[in-house]
Amino acid sequence: MLIKDIPYDADKDFTLVSIMPSGSLPFVAGEKTGARTLAEFVAYARKAEKVNVGTYGAGSYAHMAIVEMNRQYGLNIEAVHYRGEAPMWTDLAGGFIDGAHGSYSAALSVLHSGCGRAVAVSRRRMLTLPDVPSFAEQGTTSPIFKLAGFQCCAVPKGTPPEIIQKLSNLLVEGGKTEKLRQLMKSFGVDDTAMTFEETQKLYREESPIWL
Repeated sequence: MLIKDIPYDADKDFTLVSIMPSGSLPFVAGEKTGARTLAEFVAYARKAEKVNVGTYGAGSYAHMAIVEMNRQYGLNIEAVHYRGEAPMWTDLAGGFIDGAHGSYSAALSVLHSGCGRAVAVSRRRMLTLPDVPSFAEQGTTSPIFKLAGFQCCAVPKGTPPEIIQKLSNLLVEGGKTEKLRQLMKSFGVDDTAMTFEETQKLYREESPIWL
């Protein structure tokens, strides 16, 4: 479990109405590594005396991805946890860390400047980075690399089903507007709000992995 002693039980206290995926996250190799693919970054990590990769917080998806890379490839990458993404990408651009794993929108300045290159993305390919394969496409085996990061709308357990369905319908309809789709695209997010049924299915499939 990522966080111990939380004061609520997600399964008993809440009903998830709609999951809003936060999009795939690019894993960016620093310019000094010379890596253009995940395999090349792994090769760099095996040869280098010390390798540091930034995350946006301890216990985050990025942290778990580094742990799983170490496990699968026999590496000793050190996860450097930042309080937010801005300082992490600044350090990557300055060559102080070897790589970073975070959101597309926050990584844009590094990607555009050439200070870093996206060598893999979580879950699946992104419309904004169509030529960058996912971790799974490049041979990773852990289910961690296929998880969907998300925000969600939840209500207290016992909320009437008709209210839950109405909220779900409103969120799904809102996600179909062109204005919202363009906004989400600017953040590298390809999907909008999921229906109640899709939300329940995703939660059943992926919650055991997060735990």
